[in-house]
Amino acid sequence: MGVLKDDAPLSSAYSNNQAHGANVAVAAQLAKDLDQKAKIVPCKNKKQQLKQLRNGKIDIALGSFSPQTANYKLSTPIFYVENILFRRADGTKKSVQKLADHKVGMLKNGTQSSLLKELQFKRKRYSSISAMVTALQNKKIKAAILTGPEYTSYLQKHPEYTQAKDHTDQQQTQQVLKRIKDSQITAQEVSVATYHSKKLAKKINKDLKKMSKDGRLNKISLKYFGKDITQQ
Repeated sequence: MGVLKDDAPLSSAYSNNQAHGANVAVAAQLAKDLDQKAKIVPCKNKKQQLKQLRNGKIDIALGSFSPQTANYKLSTPIFYVENILFRRADGTKKSVQKLADHKVGMLKNGTQSSLLKELQFKRKRYSSISAMVTALQNKKIKAAILTGPEYTSYLQKHPEYTQAKDHTDQQQTQQVLKRIKDSQITAQEVSVATYHSKKLAKKINKDLKKMSKDGRLNKISLKYFGKDITQQ
């Protein structure tokens, strides 16, 4: 069962490669229902994750995936993880409509590409959040997008982007990050991917439905996200 090494709180790995997180908890429950022993394989990125799935190194992959070819099957969504679109306080493009045809940043391993395309944004990819925020500062992009957990975690580490210590300092006030809210900014779906296995995909959907009904998915969501994100 493949999960990402650095996608907390969905999944992450300790230095000994031991994985933990919401997707790991779901994988353990799926293995139990399938009467199998769960072996969690932490993957560096989604490309590696899908390659291992395609090559049969893993049987299932858990995460947010862009639409794949016919041989890939995605389960019904497990979680709906909030996407957050944001700008600098001094940014002039303060709405989704005004950002149309302008450059918006996303992470290289992000799955918001289709969403940004639908919103008519020009996508610009970055290897890290820091690089993306720097691009915002240098006005190379007008806004950026992250998942809710990524955005919250980054602001906790960088409180200077939450509010200025000195409100008379223009440089401090201008760099504060502001969220752009719009109903068009939909959440990304977390699901289970299989490859070339209709039988396994059918079993997984059946078990996920059972986990939803008996409250196990809700319990996992509350533990790792502090709220129920099993519904859109």
